[in-house]
Amino acid sequence: MTEQGSEGQPFLEFRGHGLGIQETPNALIHLYRAQVGRADNWRQRLDSSTNWAVVTVMAGLSVTFSEPTASHLVLPLSALLVTLFWGIESRRYRYFELWSYRVHLLEEAYFAKLLSPELMRNENWTVELARSLREPHFTITLAEALGRRYRRVYVWVYTVLALSWCIHIWLHPFPATSLHEVLN
Repeated sequence: MTEQGSEGQPFLEFRGHGLGIQETPNALIHLYRAQVGRADNWRQRLDSSTNWAVVTVMAGLSVTFSEPTASHLVLPLSALLVTLFWGIESRRYRYFELWSYRVHLLEEAYFAKLLSPELMRNENWTVELARSLREPHFTITLAEALGRRYRRVYVWVYTVLALSWCIHIWLHPFPATSLHEVLN
């Protein structure tokens, strides 16, 4: 790639093809569409792991509450599977954040500047975007991703599991009349 300032010379050269300054907006639009597509794809992957966690909880609840003699240990086993899905989803969320970061850079710096030229917040957005494309790295840590997904989704899943486990221990195989019966 070369950058030339003289008139008639290509602004960018790629594999022997010269690109003028007029082709740059078109290239940015295609880049934007690709990044939105990737973000959407990873968003769907997040949804599928959340769905699997919910299905696991519902299956565990169905098995546990189907009969009075059913074991209450199905719910902690469900919690282990949910923890696996939480880890998978957190890893996927890091990828989603990477693509979303690039989309946000293009929306905020390029498209917003086109619509309102007087508002320019990030003068170095092209450098940030180029660095992200050349040297991709996650924008958040795994711990941050785990925390975000837990607060957003999994706190409710674990709450349902914990309450259901307590209810199952209290009610089955026969309703407990005291806390001492529950603990024994």
